[in-house]
Amino acid sequence: MKSATRQGGRNFVSSYPTFLTYWVVRLLAGLSYQMFTVVVGWRIYDETGSVLALGGIGLTQFLPAVLLVLPAGHVVDRFDRRMVLVVCQLAIGLCMVSLATGGALVSGSGYAMGALVAFCLIGTFKAFEFPAMQAILPTLVPVSEHGRAAAIAASASEIAIVAGPVAGGLLYSLGSTVAGGVAAFLYFLAGASTLMLKRTAPSLASESPSLQGLLGGFRFLRHSRLVWNVLSLDLIAILFGSVTSLLPVYAHEILLAGPVGLGCLRAAPALGAAATLCWLSYRPIEGDRYRIFCVSVFCYGIAVALFAVSSWLWLSLVFLAFVGAFEAVTVVIRTSLIQFDTPDQIRGRVGAVNSVFINAAAQLGQFESGLLASWAGARAAAALGGLIASIAAFLWERRGR
Repeated sequence: MKSATRQGGRNFVSSYPTFLTYWVVRLLAGLSYQMFTVVVGWRIYDETGSVLALGGIGLTQFLPAVLLVLPAGHVVDRFDRRMVLVVCQLAIGLCMVSLATGGALVSGSGYAMGALVAFCLIGTFKAFEFPAMQAILPTLVPVSEHGRAAAIAASASEIAIVAGPVAGGLLYSLGSTVAGGVAAFLYFLAGASTLMLKRTAPSLASESPSLQGLLGGFRFLRHSRLVWNVLSLDLIAILFGSVTSLLPVYAHEILLAGPVGLGCLRAAPALGAAATLCWLSYRPIEGDRYRIFCVSVFCYGIAVALFAVSSWLWLSLVFLAFVGAFEAVTVVIRTSLIQFDTPDQIRGRVGAVNSVFINAAAQLGQFESGLLASWAGARAAAALGGLIASIAAFLWERRGR
């Protein structure tokens, strides 16, 4: 059989059917979450006009990820990772159903408070879901295909970010209850699909819980300066450069684009990322990965700053597409370092730490953007965040690995 490298990205997925199932799970979960976030974000801002409430959605997901980083990683390494995923996905679906049905009974600040509670619970289960999802991927393909697998797996999430917000914006016209119910159904479907994956053998089943075991992920990262530099720079870029929570403001007040326009704004970065990931599935990254990473973060920050000052919808979509394209390069490099260069017995714990650096930082970044925007305005918040990301990339590249 020809190697997947020679076959190219087109035949890679069909060569590894278990990987195809994994890809579908990521796609369904991503679609559901993106749809749900757009629907809830639009309704909160439409009914309350509060930028701070939008940022609060990020904060309520950040706190569980930080507080649960040690037990989440240990659970993923101690138990069957497939079942950890199933439990988390079903629980997240239930949270979505609860908010969708409860939202039909309350509105305004009451709905906003319910949304914060729901997203806090979702963040709790995602603290376990993310490292489990990461830890499973390297076991699905041969070592020689890890780089290509990282790009193709990431494409599922990016496709979801393209289609999910647009679908959420369209479904919102039928009401937030209907849109939320559809999102919940997709998450339940993701859980059912996860059961088709092979059972994974726990790497810590024979060990007793201990503080030393809990800290295994931190110890690994502490001794890998390259990984630490990549994660810390990515943390700064995501924390300050994220404009996700500000997109409802841009769609509502600056670009006058409405809920469908909001969906397009949310989809544009993923469209750029999806195109880049398709290219990388055929042409894996070669050369100095650290320097490529720094340059990509620098360009990412510039694209964010340019989006911040744009007043035309089409131009804003172009800049956001570039944001997604440069972010895709950083995702592939970070994934190859974290998921594939880490021993299997500590992948869950390292993945949990990575989730705090990346996913939780994104949620905290939404809160930071919302807070700054409430003081200085959305344009100033986005522009400053992009410039900070670019300056950090320049400094990290200058100091080397």
